Parts: sequence; structure tokens; C-alpha cells
Amino acid sequence: MQLLVSDPMTGADRLLDLPERWRNIHWSEQQHWMWMNIRWSAAVLCAVDGCDHLDCHGGDPFRVALVGTDAAGTTHAALYSSETEAWSGPASIDHHPNAIVKARRPSVLVGNALYFLCNNNTSIVEFDMATMTLSVIPSPPLPEDVHGALLMTAEGGGLGFAAVLERSNLHLWSKPMDEWEHLQDVRDLKTLLPRGSISMMNNLLIGFADGGVRVVVVRTYHGPYVVELGSTEPARVVSRRSGINVVFPYTSFCTPASPP
Repeated sequence: MQLLVSDPMTGADRLLDLPERWRNIHWSEQQHWMWMNIRWSAAVLCAVDGCDHLDCHGGDPFRVALVGTDAAGTTHAALYSSETEAWSGPASIDHHPNAIVKARRPSVLVGNALYFLCNNNTSIVEFDMATMTLSVIPSPPLPEDVHGALLMTAEGGGLGFAAVLERSNLHLWSKPMDEWEHLQDVRDLKTLLPRGSISMMNNLLIGFADGGVRVVVVRTYHGPYVVELGSTEPARVVSRRSGINVVFPYTSFCTPASPP
């Protein structure tokens, strides 16, 4: 098994072998089933010190963080560097077996730490890449009736959280310190989306983007829509395909060449 790292701007691809410990484990038949059912997610990060990410591209050094939870409830993490072409030593933490990392969902980078939401929506795995340690922190307190939850970047660059409650109300939180702060700007998605488009399924939030414009991507019967936070403008359709379950938006930049 390998990982494919792709640059959407240049089309450059690179295949990475799995970390050695994960690649060389010899499982029994039952354990092999557990490994094949590990739920994992990954993040690709620019490794240039002081980079503002306005002009970085495939030729720059990068890192890949790989985080996954096995069926026993143990979460593993490793970090790849394109400069050394090697994976770090692994990090592991045991926690509740129902709190497994959501597969292929957006993570959030705050300082040296990456954050991954778990399937139960009540736990968040923190991977500190400076100390190579894992920990688990609680999500904001949520009712049982949650119709979508997503980690995102809070305004100002910290850790944020979004959830759809009461079927269509989008709630936002930020975590400036140790406690979550519930923001007062609750949005009713029914006023922003076409009539009858809200899906009855629970994973309504499938992506986010920050930068010049902060948005979340909402899954509907008519395809994914972009909801701009802090705006009362109607949501904009991304695609008419209704089967899209996850979106990773990105913003491209053009830096004009200096005149001769």
C-alpha cells in the first residue's frame, strides 16, 4: 500500500511507501482484518520556514502527516519529510474504541499541531508535530441530534468547530484558550439554500476553506453548496453531483513576474 501526494497546481505526483512499522507488521488473520479496517486521514504541509503559502508549489519541501485509528481504539501517527525522504518514528495513544479518526476528512493546523475529528463528533485527536505526541481533547458540548460536524480554522487562525443542529441551524465555536466559545452567529441553512435541498442524512458538512473568504461546504440533494460565513448572500452551488461526500477546497495564487 502507498500514499499518493499530488500537487493540483502543477499536476506533479509522488508515491510514498507507508511508514516502516505499519508496512512491516505481520498480522494474524484476525489482526489483518483489523488493519485493513483502520480509519485514517492525512495532511500535506509546506515545510518552508516563514512561508506565507501565497506562492509555494511542488518544488518546495513538504511534510505529510498520517494519522489513523485501528479497531482496538489505538490511534497511530507518523510524519514524512521530503527533505530526508523518510518517516519519523511512530506515535500512538489508546482511547475509546468508538472515538476513531474520521476517514479522509479535513484536518486543521494550529501552530505545530494538527487536529482530526473523530467519528463520535465528541472527541478530537491532536497531533503535535514538534514533540511527536498524540492527545485527545473534547469537542464542544453537543446534543444527540447532530446532522453534521466539522473542524475548521477559526477567525484569527485558531481551532474552530462547526455543527448543524436542529436539522438546519449552523452553529460555530472557537477555542481561544482551554474552553470552547460558542459564537452567537447561528445561521439557518434553509434561508441560504434552495428550497427542499437539505439532506436528511447526518454528514451535511463536508469541507471548509479559509483565507480571504471563509466558507463551509454543505452537502444537499442538489449537490454541494458553498456557504460564506459572515455573509447573508445565498449559498453557491459547487457541483450538481449529489454523491459527493467530502470536499477539499483550495485557493490558487498568481504572482506576476517582475518587469524586465
